[in-house]
Amino acid sequence: MPAIIALTEWGDKWVSPGPVEFMHKECGGHVRLCLCCTKCNGPVAVEQVEAAKVDQAT
Repeated sequence: MPAIIALTEWGDKWVSPGPVEFMHKECGGHVRLCLCCTKCNGPVAVEQVEAAKVDQAT
């Protein structure tokens, strides 16, 4: 689902027709994609993200 939300947000900004909103069924709030750290649970700015190759044992 995060990929769908990210692509929809991009499309809403750059392509017509739009926008489409994703809503939280429980409270009716807007669902947005955000970056956060799985270790400290804090928000992460794009500038703070780096890609690293992961060794996969076979």
